[in-house]
Amino acid sequence: MNSEIVTNIPIAEPNRERLHLERRIINFMGPEGCGKTVISKRLASESGMPRVVFGDIFRDLLANDSGPFGDECRTAFAEHRYLKPEILFEIISERFKREDLANGFIIDGAMRTLGEVKDFQKMLHEAGRIMPVTNILLRVPGWMGVDRILKGASARNRPMEDSVNGTLGRLSNYYLDLGKRASLVEKQPDWKLIHINGIGTQNEVFVRVCDSLIKTKA
Repeated sequence: MNSEIVTNIPIAEPNRERLHLERRIINFMGPEGCGKTVISKRLASESGMPRVVFGDIFRDLLANDSGPFGDECRTAFAEHRYLKPEILFEIISERFKREDLANGFIIDGAMRTLGEVKDFQKMLHEAGRIMPVTNILLRVPGWMGVDRILKGASARNRPMEDSVNGTLGRLSNYYLDLGKRASLVEKQPDWKLIHINGIGTQNEVFVRVCDSLIKTKA
């Protein structure tokens, strides 16, 4: 069994100058507003590991690519849906091939569909990034995630994404087949799935994540 639940770790400031997370991939999963972006960004900063944000890649293509990738991103964002699997595969495989990811990296925004979970190992193989994958599933109630998104919408200036309809649409997509996705993640060789309580201050959640990563060997 490659799944464990970590919810009651004592809260304290991380007492370390730098996290040493070994050569592995750390993927943050969770519903809208669970804290993936904040926690993964801080983990990247304190560990020195590069961070890949799927949403940022897609937004850049939406704004700057006039070809089929940009067209698909623009359509997907307008319709509040995920990218077509075959296009996502090409985009992410190319990003994974870059040299900065050779010794491990942090991901914000993967494993959102069952097809993506099935294809993820193929994307890693395509890019030559064969290493253990630790999946951190941040758990918060749906209403709390939506509340966080809507309260922070003005600061992010993403009206199309952070509207009520957009947020609820992505939240609905997230919970679709969630159980099947989690089960499939658990069954993958060299993959782990760690459930983390996402309720609390940003620092409390960050400490839970750090301690779980240190205690869970890749």
